[in-house]
Amino acid sequence: MTGQLSNRKRLLLRTETVNGTSDNPSDAGALAVPVDTTELGFAEIDPEMLEFQRQTGENEPTNSLIGGGMGKVSFTMALKGPDGTATTPPGSNLTAVSDALTILCNSAFADRVFSVSDTCLAAGSTVNDLACTTAAWGKNDILCLYEAGLLTPNRAMWVRSAGTASPYPVDPTMEAVVTNSTIAYGTEIWRKPSFPSALGSSLSAVIEQDGIQHELTFCRPSSLKITYTARQVVLVSCELVGRTSSRTNYASLPDAAVTGPSELQGRLCRIKYGDTVVDTSQCELDFGLKQKLVLGADDAEGISDNVITRYDPVVTFSPLYSTDWEDAVANSNRQTGGTPTQANIDSLQLMYGAGALSGGFINSGCLWGERAQILAAPTTDDDELMRNGISIKLVSPEFPAALQTGGADRGHMFSWCRA
Repeated sequence: MTGQLSNRKRLLLRTETVNGTSDNPSDAGALAVPVDTTELGFAEIDPEMLEFQRQTGENEPTNSLIGGGMGKVSFTMALKGPDGTATTPPGSNLTAVSDALTILCNSAFADRVFSVSDTCLAAGSTVNDLACTTAAWGKNDILCLYEAGLLTPNRAMWVRSAGTASPYPVDPTMEAVVTNSTIAYGTEIWRKPSFPSALGSSLSAVIEQDGIQHELTFCRPSSLKITYTARQVVLVSCELVGRTSSRTNYASLPDAAVTGPSELQGRLCRIKYGDTVVDTSQCELDFGLKQKLVLGADDAEGISDNVITRYDPVVTFSPLYSTDWEDAVANSNRQTGGTPTQANIDSLQLMYGAGALSGGFINSGCLWGERAQILAAPTTDDDELMRNGISIKLVSPEFPAALQTGGADRGHMFSWCRA
């Protein structure tokens, strides 16, 4: 008997047209997207076993009953910028991008929104204000600015628009004043939905294991993390949980293709806490997803919905040791006369990849947190070097009262972006 090979695996994802309904991924116009995974677990098929003890007159267990089904799969893939083609103006065709990360994030968060691309203007621009030609950006739009040679070493700048007209006030402070050759590239932006029904579509996942196919439907991410170590590839790790699972035999699944921009690495990745640049050896962003299968008896599997009810994002990183971090923890949100001082609660920005124009996109990512609080800064050992193990959580932008702007001006707890 010839055994099955454990390393012949692949994963394909597809946005479900109707939540919980399998769409044949080999149908024309409904092709699943191969995921360029670096690690892929086996499909975990977990029908619920119902303990059902019959009184038989003997002191012996009786057989269980097979209840409703479910399944899950874990995987890791490299972080890349959008996989698309060049257009004019650059980065303007993000709506046509439907790569694996776009599909995944649309299911984990609200459907993406976009900031438009435009040319910057030197006149009217400073390190705190951004002038442009025609763009109508909104308050809280996240912008990716790039011009070859503007910064040394060469990299993109990410900023948050704090206004509604040019010149736009921006956060954090820019590292250089833009010129007439600087482009604000279009970005795709994901945020926390206002309530579970505002989530994007659910997913179907096909896991092929040495020719044997398992399909999970009505999937949502139950865990989503982005991590990097200096000089290594930036990785996205995810666990998908589905309501139903079945063995399938699709005849013409699309082949895996390594296309698009190159994988991002832990080089020229930058952290800013407020306007302070932090250098670190590693960083992890955990979106803190709270995924829930909603029970409902009027369903073949007894599950009526699959939602994400909460987001508790936490960022951890390891700068070289400084007592400033310990002081920051001691003073963070300290009460003064009954009023929180808000000391050491500031904005947090994570920038992934230096960014370089490729295929009309910059191949960079960014996390913007409106308010971030330092939780802990324990001392750690890094091969005879002392470091702080910093842990920061992103918190509601509605606190304190001075930030309660409401409506369109309300800040977002986080914005996760690519350009």
